[in-house]
Amino acid sequence: MPILNYTEIPEAHKGSGLQDTFEQFAGEFLELLGIHLVERPSRGADSGKDLIAEDVRKGRLGKSSIRYLVSCKHKAFSGSAVSPTDEQDIADRVKRNGCNGFLGIYSTIPTSNLQDKLANLGFEYELFDNRRIERELFRTREGLALAKRYFPLSIKQMAVENPSPVLIFGELQLVKCEICGRDLLGKVKPPSFLGGVLGYCIETTPMHEQEPTIVDLCWYCKVKCMKKMEQRLKEKNLEEDGWDDVYDYLHPTRFVTLLLQNFDLIAQMNSQARAKFETFVASAFQYVSRELTAEEKEIRERMQEMGMSI
Repeated sequence: MPILNYTEIPEAHKGSGLQDTFEQFAGEFLELLGIHLVERPSRGADSGKDLIAEDVRKGRLGKSSIRYLVSCKHKAFSGSAVSPTDEQDIADRVKRNGCNGFLGIYSTIPTSNLQDKLANLGFEYELFDNRRIERELFRTREGLALAKRYFPLSIKQMAVENPSPVLIFGELQLVKCEICGRDLLGKVKPPSFLGGVLGYCIETTPMHEQEPTIVDLCWYCKVKCMKKMEQRLKEKNLEEDGWDDVYDYLHPTRFVTLLLQNFDLIAQMNSQARAKFETFVASAFQYVSRELTAEEKEIRERMQEMGMSI
């Protein structure tokens, strides 16, 4: 699925005063790639070109350049592919403008017929369709900055669907598995065998109190490190009295719900266990101070339908 929605750029054939925006974007995009603009976008008769660009190539034996006639086709609103009908008299346009190459920048894709036509013209050509433009933009910080200017809504949605931790403590606070050292908070998916466990530990005694004191917490990889953790706790004369899935603390809605539900649990903790719990919660908060992703919204809705707390 493409990330960028090209309909954020105004249509090219409506007199809104913004009809040149796609050509302006194309010019900045080419400059991002290191291609020099000889002629920039302008209104009026264009002699069959939108821009003229020059790509200078340096080699061991000298340098050469390709002078491109640049054609911009913004058909994202119709979704139509760019066809030979949209690109007529290419060879004549290239020659008339003193160029020796053709470069198409399209907000959709070219048809195979257009690509076949270009391949048979006998000069160099390059085509940047919507996917290729997107890939180039996301290669560098400068490209991402350009995308933010022309596709602000798409970039905002991308940030929501691909959340990153908020560095509220200046640097990322990690929670590593106490057995293997794997980061339990990074790239965590919904509850699965690959997730992590937050265990609440009490002392092993023949007769447990009704509300035994939680004297320690442990966190480890679910399934993979479970046996080793059981053995480690046994050596310390401890056992788990309950546990939570680490993922639940990384879902913004569940994070709040768990804190509210665990007031009594926190009250059972001694100072050592409470300090460790605070460390875990603070680290998890870096990941939940954000909007819900679409997947997380679906999980919330399913839990609501099942009558579960969210």
